[in-house]
Amino acid sequence: MVIEKDYVGEGRYKKAAIAKGALVSLEEYDTNFPKRLFEELSVSYLQAYIKKCRDKGHSENTIGIRLREIRRIFNVAIRDKVIGQEMYPFSSGNEAGKVKIPKAELTKTDQYLTLENLKLLACSEFKNYVLERTKHLFLFSYYSRGMNWKDMALLTNSNFYRATVTDDNTHENKEVTIMRYKRSKTKGAFDIIVTPNIQRELDWFRENTPLYGDYVLPIIGLEVAPQKLDDYLMQVRKRFNASLKKIAEELEFPESQRNITIYSARHSFAMTLKNKDKSIEIISQALGHQSVETTKHYLAKFSTTKMAEETDIDLLT
Repeated sequence: MVIEKDYVGEGRYKKAAIAKGALVSLEEYDTNFPKRLFEELSVSYLQAYIKKCRDKGHSENTIGIRLREIRRIFNVAIRDKVIGQEMYPFSSGNEAGKVKIPKAELTKTDQYLTLENLKLLACSEFKNYVLERTKHLFLFSYYSRGMNWKDMALLTNSNFYRATVTDDNTHENKEVTIMRYKRSKTKGAFDIIVTPNIQRELDWFRENTPLYGDYVLPIIGLEVAPQKLDDYLMQVRKRFNASLKKIAEELEFPESQRNITIYSARHSFAMTLKNKDKSIEIISQALGHQSVETTKHYLAKFSTTKMAEETDIDLLT
């Protein structure tokens, strides 16, 4: 029910596949799982399942991903009043006697570029057209607060609109362009004022790349069925990441910054703000984090003009 309604029903096919994988894993551990009641999925049951996964050599990341899907099913069951809160087996903090989901381990995708190398990247021109396009896509993600690959790919002209906002410093009204999109990961609406840096990248794509349909970035280049979209974007992303590595080699980045990916734009953006001593609230909201568990801090609310002022970083100056 959760998979069909909350994932497939919303077009989140990749998440649906992950959730199904978690259920398949539970069935491999316990052949009677499909007949189990919620009250049977106790703390001891899940701890035994975790031990079995570790014994089989599954990584902590894989175990964590599966447990988060199981936790989601419990949350939906409680929300829909199928079970009571007292049956919830997962720890929401440091509760003793509850199941703790393993923290994600740092991976190569957690690499980020130093501000020095970000500026080197922004100021470099590549004779190879593919590398030049790759650079601009990376910069667009960075300037757009680390927008993820799928959200970038799905941007169309309909995501942009003119609005009147009040400047937090002068208290004067001004006309701006706002980029509004729904994050594929959280489904939350996200507003970003189109700063000169973002507009410069949009102009470059419009003037230098063939754009398919109404898309504003050269990522999707043909008609793709919704159920095949994630696989298509993954293949395009692989080629993009390979080009990023060629850029890192050509610019002679240190070995620690050679294995960058599109996610490195998001991580680089967050680290830039941190190194500029921006408040954790600004960083949290800029990244679109929605839970205390993710950000570890309460998400203070800032106006769109304040966010534009605090997160607009020009790599060309």
